[in-house]
Amino acid sequence: MSTLSRSASGSPNPATREAKAAAEAAAQNAHEATIRQVGSLYRAIVFKPPYCYGTVPLNEDDFVLFYGKDENARRINLSHATNEQLQHLAETCDPATYGLGGEDVFDETYRKAGKLDARHFSLNWSPAQAGLLDIVRDQLFFETVSRRIPSGKATTIRAELYKLNVYGPQSFFKRHVDTPRDGTMFGSIVIVFPTMHEGGELVLRSYYKLDDETRHDQWKVDSSSLLSQTNASSIAYIAFFSDIEHEVLPVQSGYRVTITYNLHFVPEPDDAQVLPQPQSIPSHEDKFRLRFQRLLDDPSFLRDGGNLLFCLWHQYPLPKHTEATPLEESRAALRGVRLKGSDAMMRRVVR
Repeated sequence: MSTLSRSASGSPNPATREAKAAAEAAAQNAHEATIRQVGSLYRAIVFKPPYCYGTVPLNEDDFVLFYGKDENARRINLSHATNEQLQHLAETCDPATYGLGGEDVFDETYRKAGKLDARHFSLNWSPAQAGLLDIVRDQLFFETVSRRIPSGKATTIRAELYKLNVYGPQSFFKRHVDTPRDGTMFGSIVIVFPTMHEGGELVLRSYYKLDDETRHDQWKVDSSSLLSQTNASSIAYIAFFSDIEHEVLPVQSGYRVTITYNLHFVPEPDDAQVLPQPQSIPSHEDKFRLRFQRLLDDPSFLRDGGNLLFCLWHQYPLPKHTEATPLEESRAALRGVRLKGSDAMMRRVVR
């Protein structure tokens, strides 16, 4: 049983008061030091925009599109298509739907556009052939082509042909978030062809919490303007993570023709031969690693112990935890998630 030392007058002993005040001050100073140290670590994290875009010149034959829903396929060159040809393509399309609650919903007040499924069109071109997948991997993730994941296998991604869309005059798609088709899907890449059109800009938004307030960053990509600035026949591309909200603004005139690919992680086979390659560590990862190691070497950092938690910046598809789903199964699913961007960079460092 502890006792409180008091002076003859019955008040607390001055020495005791001073010791208590000193202990409280030391605890407060340690807390403030930890806040500063964690803040320093947080500022070392580089949050890149969750998308990338640009233009790529293609050969003349790469713009040739074959399409049709019966044995009478049509041919159109999207680098110099006429308005009549684009109108026929638009009329061949089915009305575009959108996903809501696991179902495909048709509502022209929310999305007005045409679409062709992958089985109804063909191109002699792919993002992989144009080197776009390497660009996307470098821009969306904190790694380069020579980067290695912890297992020693090279990180690879693939593009799955999804749909062709035609946005004619006054067509649009209100803000929405894509639904990942499976656990390996992490984003999309939209290819915009150089057909004459105005409007149809793609707007992307990323929401986050700061000081208990929901905030967002917003970006706008005007593919028509991008393509008008190129000398050679080119396509525009926009790649973004699947948890990013986006919308297509109304097309004012002409036809905006796009092809969308789903982007997936591709794990290397366990028996794949791994050849030694130099690692190119991005400077921002190196900065975060050095700052983190500096904290671990500082005896004043979490001197009384504790847990350092890193919040994930992106969202990931996981099975909902219910009574029918054991907790360990949910945890196992989380351990198997392939992280994106700065999330992946942080895990590489702290491991």
